[in-house]
Amino acid sequence: MTIAVRDSGQGIPEEILPHLFEPYFSTKSGGTGLGLGLARRAVEEHGGTIDIRSRAGQGTVVVLTLPAAAMATGAAPAARGPQEAGR
Repeated sequence: MTIAVRDSGQGIPEEILPHLFEPYFSTKSGGTGLGLGLARRAVEEHGGTIDIRSRAGQGTVVVLTLPAAAMATGAAPAARGPQEAGR
């Protein structure tokens, strides 16, 4: 299952895109920089991916992909061991 959300805002500058999921990276003065990293981890723990595509001046697209089988059954993939938790 894939869900894509698109906006027509100002977009994200190219030099910022590689840092979006880094812990404590934020472009907001009051931001903690934890939200996108936590979202990505949750999605990956369910066997999915999250991708952000953006062009300055043209908007942003967030693509969330989750395995269809897990969505249909409500089951999540088996939990990973502690050695894999940081990946």
